[in-house]
Amino acid sequence: MIKRLYIWMLCFAIWCITLDSVYSSAPHDTLRIAFYNIENAYDSIDDSLEYDDDFSPRGKKLWTSTRYKCKIENISHVISSISPSIIGLCEIENENILRDICKVISSKTHKKYNFITMDSGDERGLDPAVIYDEDILTHVFSDTISSPCESRAMMESRYIIKETGDTLDVLVCHWTSRYMGRKATENARISLARCASRWANGLPSTTLKIIMGDFNDQHSDVSLSYLTHLAPYMNSHHRDNNYSYYYQGKWYAFDQIFTNFVPSTVPYTSYKENIMMTDGKYPYRTYTGDRYIGGYSDHLPVYIDYNVKHKQ
Repeated sequence: MIKRLYIWMLCFAIWCITLDSVYSSAPHDTLRIAFYNIENAYDSIDDSLEYDDDFSPRGKKLWTSTRYKCKIENISHVISSISPSIIGLCEIENENILRDICKVISSKTHKKYNFITMDSGDERGLDPAVIYDEDILTHVFSDTISSPCESRAMMESRYIIKETGDTLDVLVCHWTSRYMGRKATENARISLARCASRWANGLPSTTLKIIMGDFNDQHSDVSLSYLTHLAPYMNSHHRDNNYSYYYQGKWYAFDQIFTNFVPSTVPYTSYKENIMMTDGKYPYRTYTGDRYIGGYSDHLPVYIDYNVKHKQ
């Protein structure tokens, strides 16, 4: 009996060590910056003020509380595995979802996560958000930035890095999709690029700046070319193999991170695990059409690290 108890305790200790390594933090003095489009993160409560009828227990998606909890657990596992200092998110219905995610990831990582979100005006009721580690960053303010060509606004927020006292300004983007084709929707994304560059150019040169999001364009497309032309100090950290979105048999780098403080030679990383992929080939989604399959998102998250004590 004592031998069995000893073996059980040993196995439990190994499991705890393994779990801690799975949700390990970035190296000391490192700011880990991430972005993740978590795809249609609705709660299971039908809101008369939002276009969420499909994502309700009686809606077309049969979006029950059980399915919602599975989504929260899946997304929380991914975020905990990345263990970011700050992560931008998009496609979130409301604060309840962020509150549930923060509760889970704080428990998994033993960190003190908090969140901010703002109404972007999206017709589906899905908004951008930021989750950040309160032991690393102090939130100062948040606001939205709109383009005359797009009803969906971007979200800006400001933080103080506690380690150094530096100001960190962040713009989270979810630019116009290609629902009518790339060319037909290109002007809307170009307009958003102009707004994003104006935002960056209007900030003091001494502040640390991040523009991140799902741009629905790649680094070689017109909108992101405008962004880096109008704000040339914003470094693109894209590399040819850093893809995050798979559509009709092809990978795209729609999810990106731009900064003015991480060296341009440092690429961001597309994060994936086998459990996040279908047949190891493409992202494992929550739905295929209207068929529930219980996955994660149609996008992969991206992240980049920065040593706060080694400024450019």
